[in-house]
Amino acid sequence: MDKLKPDLLALNETWTGDGQDKYAPNIPGYTLKNTPRPTGGRGGGVGFYVRHGLRVRHKPHPPSALEQMWLELTLGGVGRVAIGTAYRPGSGMSPSMAIDALSESIPSNR
Repeated sequence: MDKLKPDLLALNETWTGDGQDKYAPNIPGYTLKNTPRPTGGRGGGVGFYVRHGLRVRHKPHPPSALEQMWLELTLGGVGRVAIGTAYRPGSGMSPSMAIDALSESIPSNR
């Protein structure tokens, strides 16, 4: 993060539950935006480290078997961009089912 200084870093398998953000690594200059595993089970979770100063907001998406998180990034002079990350949990979901679930989420993030 120090060397490349990305604006956003997508994360899968954050392993943080509700209220556990304080256990995630603190990266100076970044804020963690996190969605824990919905079942409250072990592992899972998705999120982003967002560079301070960026204008982002969490975007809702339809219920899905995928663990996913979407952000809307506002770029001055350009407009808004939806950026997402998704994780296919090891629950027996086939890759084609995961692609279908992701495809259903994309129209809701326009």
